[in-house]
Amino acid sequence: MIRTLVLLAASLLALNTHAAILRVNNTGVPAPYTNFSVAHTAAQNGDTIHVEASPINYGSHFVSKQLVILGPGYFLGQNAQTQVGLASATFTWLSWNAGSAGTVVSGLTFSGATTINHSNIRIERCRFLGVLNFYGSGSVNGVQVIGCYLQAGMEVLAGQPPITNTTLANNIILGTLVANSSMAGEFVNNTVRNAAETPAFSLSNMIVRNNIFDCEVTPGNNVFLHNLFRTAPVPAGEGNEVNVDMATMFAGGTVDNQWQLAPGAPAIAAGDNGEDCGAFGGNEPYRLSGIPAVPSIFGMTAPSTIGVGVPLPVTMSARTNE
Repeated sequence: MIRTLVLLAASLLALNTHAAILRVNNTGVPAPYTNFSVAHTAAQNGDTIHVEASPINYGSHFVSKQLVILGPGYFLGQNAQTQVGLASATFTWLSWNAGSAGTVVSGLTFSGATTINHSNIRIERCRFLGVLNFYGSGSVNGVQVIGCYLQAGMEVLAGQPPITNTTLANNIILGTLVANSSMAGEFVNNTVRNAAETPAFSLSNMIVRNNIFDCEVTPGNNVFLHNLFRTAPVPAGEGNEVNVDMATMFAGGTVDNQWQLAPGAPAIAAGDNGEDCGAFGGNEPYRLSGIPAVPSIFGMTAPSTIGVGVPLPVTMSARTNE
């Protein structure tokens, strides 16, 4: 109960006080909503749905309103100073209907294949265990995927109109990126890792800048600027470096922390304007554990017993997560 109140208080500090915050918790902890769909029905455009940590999957749902949907993050027990509670908030997938434009999703885990099929959706600091698909029966424009951890890669599905003005930035991608239809936009400050010999990157029509490609790459119809490549499919020049030794690139670790740059790594200051290449560089560096951009409580101490009528001393450790 204490953890739930702490997370709610943290959200209240950072979010618009004129919009409602709807709490969802399916663990049996007292909360106004135990089901995401019911909370979605009750929400108004501009509201925040705070999906609280749980070992129980929240299921699959369609979003048809402009919302902010927040979870607690992921890998919370493997990185320091994350949250008091260590469970994630996991959905199988979310999908998007008319009315969802402008929605922001942050701090969630998705266990199944997830499809972005609507314009002006921002997904940030989320973990994807299944493939992240792009599909639009009509025009899909202005999608942003920022600071996410994609364990199975990404695919632009075949047989659709072009996907335009896409931003894929500061993601860690451990899989393949395949474009079966046209996608245009920016691919910036990502770390792509795939040991297979099959090309892991085959997008086209993108500005590709400040990335680390520890994988095979198909050049396609892209503009490559200031990237580092394990192999040499892209001619050197325009700030690109080829045949880079990836053994000296990363700090090592067990989860997303392993993709931080090691001291002296070739990607340090190798980007345009002297910034670092890869997911931890650029304007919106990857945030370990996908902690949403609201204050979080990562430590709390209190005595186990106290006399009746005596004030309860509580010490909490918190940080901002911009």
